[in-house]
Amino acid sequence: MSDQRDTGRTSLRSTALLALAGVLTAVATSCGPSGAGGTDGPGRAAESVRTAQPPPSTEERPARVRYGVPDDIVPMLFPATGAETRQTQGLDGFLDLARYVGTRRCAPGKGSAGAADGPPPMFVRRFAVPDLAYVAAHGFTSPEVPAPAGPGPSAPPVAASGPAPCAPGGAGADASEVGRGFADLRAEWWRALARLDDDPEVRRAYGEAGGCLAPGVRGVAGEDAFFSRVDARLHALDGAGREAERAREDRRLGALYARCMGPVETVRERLRARHRQGFLLRHADRLAVLRRTLPRDVARLESRYGIRFSSPRL
Repeated sequence: MSDQRDTGRTSLRSTALLALAGVLTAVATSCGPSGAGGTDGPGRAAESVRTAQPPPSTEERPARVRYGVPDDIVPMLFPATGAETRQTQGLDGFLDLARYVGTRRCAPGKGSAGAADGPPPMFVRRFAVPDLAYVAAHGFTSPEVPAPAGPGPSAPPVAASGPAPCAPGGAGADASEVGRGFADLRAEWWRALARLDDDPEVRRAYGEAGGCLAPGVRGVAGEDAFFSRVDARLHALDGAGREAERAREDRRLGALYARCMGPVETVRERLRARHRQGFLLRHADRLAVLRRTLPRDVARLESRYGIRFSSPRL
């Protein structure tokens, strides 16, 4: 499901990506210019998609995760490259995991087993800033956020401060409070990225990408149609005994998408990086506060729920 906290995007790609959510384990926000026709900068160095465009491959590469909070919070909140969005996914997945674990701990004897039986959190990808290297290697299906096996007797005690896990306001309410501390600012960032897609150079690159996708998936005229076809292809391969075939097709389509969208991302990465410099300057005071509080809040949730901050890695 798409992440409603961060996206204010409105384009025809919303329809295509929401359709993709029907069969993929996780989906991203809509991206790109309207179907009618979301580098150097603060944060850790990111892979360049210009060097991460391998030919389509069906070789399986197991998904992995990286543990530990990044030194710089900027990529977690305001990603400008696909590789940086792994940290964004890590932050959102971590907060979802805190809520999930809190709910499971509330369940015994409290009539909340239905909530505890819900699906585990996933790393939610956003195709407003596509991680082409990851998609090329693993396809469109996202992995689960690593979670403890269960509350059990070894669950760490609840900290004395803050709401109890089953207090009014819901399990994991403290995690939701952390998310609200940056939600408005990050939503502003996603809206700014959406406007960048109206740049003439980006639109030209999108036109070329449509021509690249068509030979690999018959009948596809652009990104919207491609996502719809991915949805149909993977849905057709659902079912017991077809897992390996589905995984191969997922990776084939992911590699095709990564190769064709490479030129688009070359343009957009440059624009995002330049725009982010001004964005961070305009919000310097808020960013200074988040630099102090967010790592501390993550550490508090790790201790409270017995979980670890993790993010996808190639």
